[in-house]
Amino acid sequence: MPYIGNFGDSLYWKIVTEGLDIVPNLIELIDDTTTTKATIPNWGGYYCVGDIAFSMINDIIFQIPIIDFIQTKTDFVGEKIYFEFVQDNFQNRAHMKNELSKWFVANKDGLEWVNNKKEFIANHYDPPYIKGHYVFNKEIQSTNY
Repeated sequence: MPYIGNFGDSLYWKIVTEGLDIVPNLIELIDDTTTTKATIPNWGGYYCVGDIAFSMINDIIFQIPIIDFIQTKTDFVGEKIYFEFVQDNFQNRAHMKNELSKWFVANKDGLEWVNNKKEFIANHYDPPYIKGHYVFNKEIQSTNY
């Protein structure tokens, strides 16, 4: 898994470069709790397949409004919001999958490509072979998902 200062496995990035076309397949994996050998930095434990799929989606689409899917009060920010929610129980993971799927279907046409300018994106710096990511155009973002 990529993390600050570590670009991670090349297979991870090969999947990410598939862009929006791969997102529905990755969403289908969100509720897969098969444990991997990849450790979760600063949180503890191991990533499961669904967590890796979620991370890939976040590297394809920047600033997905996951707090809207969770609808919980928390002091956590970033990926910690996700991990706190999905690790609480399986129903939360299924809820995340369902809400993310509805959001993606409702907003896919409003996603715009932004070239990578070597900014700090998501949880790590993009490796040199990633040319950008998608962002949603807030003016046309659907709130009816």
